[in-house]
Amino acid sequence: MSSPRVRGLVTALVGVPIGLVFLWLALRDADFDAVWRSLEEAEAGAVGLAVAAFGCVYAFQSVRWRKIASTPELRFARFYEMTVSGVAVNNVLPGRIGDLLRARWLGLAARMPAGRAFGTVVLDRACDLVVLVALLVIGIAAVATSEWLVRLPSHRRRTRRHPPRRAAPR
Repeated sequence: MSSPRVRGLVTALVGVPIGLVFLWLALRDADFDAVWRSLEEAEAGAVGLAVAAFGCVYAFQSVRWRKIASTPELRFARFYEMTVSGVAVNNVLPGRIGDLLRARWLGLAARMPAGRAFGTVVLDRACDLVVLVALLVIGIAAVATSEWLVRLPSHRRRTRRHPPRRAAPR
C-alpha cells in the first residue's frame, strides 16, 4: 500500500499533464476576442442572479439527497461538494459518470455499502425527473398559445425592426 504522499505525487504527475492536454483541446479553436466581447456585453446583475439561482438549486438538491441518504454524520457542506462536483463531471464527461462518482463518494464518506449509496443517487435523480415533468406540465399550460410571446418586451423590439413576413398570395 503506498502512502498518501506518493499517491498525491503520482496523481499530480499524471493528472496535471492530462488535464493540460484536455484544456488545450478545449481552448485551441476558441475565439477569445468573442469571449471577451460577450463578457463585456453581459449584464452583471443577470449573471449574478443566475449564479445565485444555480447555488440555490444545488443547495436544495444537496439537502434533499442528504435526507434520502439518511446520514446525519455527514455535514450539508459535504453533500453540497459532492453534488456540485458530480454536476461538473457530468458536464465534461459522457454517460452521467458524475452520478456514479457521487455514489462512490457517498459510500466512502459515510462508510455505506455501494449499492445503498447508488440507490440514494438513483432516488435523488428520480426526484429531479418528477420536478422536471411537473415544471414541464406547468410550462406547457402557461404557454399553450403564442399570445405570451407578444407580451415579451424583447419580442416587441424585434418585431418593430423586422416586421413579420407575409406569405405570398397563391
